[in-house]
Amino acid sequence: MSPDPGQEFFSDGVAEEILHALTRVRGLHVAGRTSSFSFRDSREDAATIGRKLGVTNVLEGSVRRAGDRARITAKLLSASDGFTLWSQTYDRELTDVFAVQEGIASAVVAALEVRLARGEAPSVESHRTARPEVYDAYLIARRLLERRDLLGQAGATSAYEKVIALDPGYAPAWGDLAEALLWASDLVADAASRTGWRGRALEAAERAVALDPGLATAWSTRGTLRMLLRWDFAAGREDLERAVALGRGDARVVRDHACMVLVPFGRVEEGLASLVRATELDPLDALAWTYLAMTYAGTGDVEQCARAAERALELDPGNPYAAFWRSAALVLSGRAIQATAVFAPHTSQAHEGFGLTIAAIAHHALGHASRSRVALEALEARFASSMPYQLAEIHAWRGEHERAFAWLERARTSQDAGLVLVTRDPFLRSLRSDPRYPALLRRLNLPAA
Repeated sequence: MSPDPGQEFFSDGVAEEILHALTRVRGLHVAGRTSSFSFRDSREDAATIGRKLGVTNVLEGSVRRAGDRARITAKLLSASDGFTLWSQTYDRELTDVFAVQEGIASAVVAALEVRLARGEAPSVESHRTARPEVYDAYLIARRLLERRDLLGQAGATSAYEKVIALDPGYAPAWGDLAEALLWASDLVADAASRTGWRGRALEAAERAVALDPGLATAWSTRGTLRMLLRWDFAAGREDLERAVALGRGDARVVRDHACMVLVPFGRVEEGLASLVRATELDPLDALAWTYLAMTYAGTGDVEQCARAAERALELDPGNPYAAFWRSAALVLSGRAIQATAVFAPHTSQAHEGFGLTIAAIAHHALGHASRSRVALEALEARFASSMPYQLAEIHAWRGEHERAFAWLERARTSQDAGLVLVTRDPFLRSLRSDPRYPALLRRLNLPAA
């Protein structure tokens, strides 16, 4: 509500801190950030929001900032009847904003009569700083991090480096810098750049964990990087399990643990249960639904794969990963002729690469050898450096094992994130009886499938 629309980053920051404080309280089911924030400009009533998020109460509020003061209002509503359970207005100096966030979270817990364990209380301690300019710079960087494209991640990287220049000991900035660098590394085309970005990301994650061992997302990012940068699945698993212990109600932590630890290590039923929980914690997070689709495809449940991928596409029509797994479900269910149509409305480079992958796979399934070859050659000509794993999928599907293993080795040396799927990927199924397959798993430090 501030006169300056640029202050929306501050309002989002206040809301996010309260959300994180509440997720750490045992006994509360708190809708995740992606889902909650989708309603920030909504005029829908509490009943509608509660139904869409699967919650029984809704916390809403506003922020008005002027100079070094902020007025923050908060109201807890019952989703069933819209009645106000609690409300409060806080008029404070900016240096007191963390106390306000904790006060709101504590009041919500009290209003809902949640019994706290001994020594447990909603806290925003990990993000606390006595310098408002550091917090402002951090929140601006967070807005850039929301953008899941290379430009946004590059901007976030620069913004977090400015925060660190202001306060080198601010752990959340180091943790988020690692996340921004990790996302950016997955979007760059050449392997050398990918390795460089991930190396910097691992250093930032190490620093975050050292500065604040209670920062769940930093452990999660470090664990993911240890796996992708070094194929050190043992150390990565320890980090991701530590992240889950610290961030019980954090949908992202639950989601990443399932995909990076449970499923690759053969604990598929647990992985599916965790991914379902992630979609319950953050029901409007397209990435969680995409990972769920991917995992169902690996189990052979193509109907559930299709449903999850369709939900992901409803939430994020521009998601190329969701489009791939929706198309994959069509191929695997004998409807290959429909598979390529999923990519028809999209022209982005990412969609082009995945569209060519599906085209090569679908046309082979239909017996169109020449059309499959044309799509394969186009993918190799344009995306060999960035999509070696997808090229391996095509060759494996076509029964060309020699070429498939060559591309899988290239994917390993270029740190292609797709390799976390290698033990469950339905398109690689024909490779599992080949003696080179267990040898590949050993090089990746993965257990035999």
